Amino acid sequence: AVVSTQSTGDGTTKADLSNIVREAGYQFGTFANVQCFKDTVFVLGLADVTRVATVLRISITEMSVRAYNESQAPEHLRPYISFPETLTIPTTDGMVCYGFYFPPRNPDFEKVETD
Repeated sequence: AVVSTQSTGDGTTKADLSNIVREAGYQFGTFANVQCFKDTVFVLGLADVTRVATVLRISITEMSVRAYNESQAPEHLRPYISFPETLTIPTTDGMVCYGFYFPPRNPDFEKVETD
């Protein structure tokens, strides 16, 4: 869920972005890496950890959303797309850090066993 009310710079908050995305028919539980460029916002949307993150291009002025994900990648590139795994890391003062790890995928690479 979007838990922050950080602004994109023009007064649009993450909560506003969440509403625009939901009204466009997309459902994401988490937004990350918000990047703004003029009236366009790029975010990573993650519905759940079993699916790869989706890059969303949100136009504030047009109130439109364009999603880019693995299904749109060329067939020959799909085996290289990583899927997120959740991380839970204890920190100081009993706090917990949550995150996602995207393990590398490369069908052309073989793991080298070391001693």
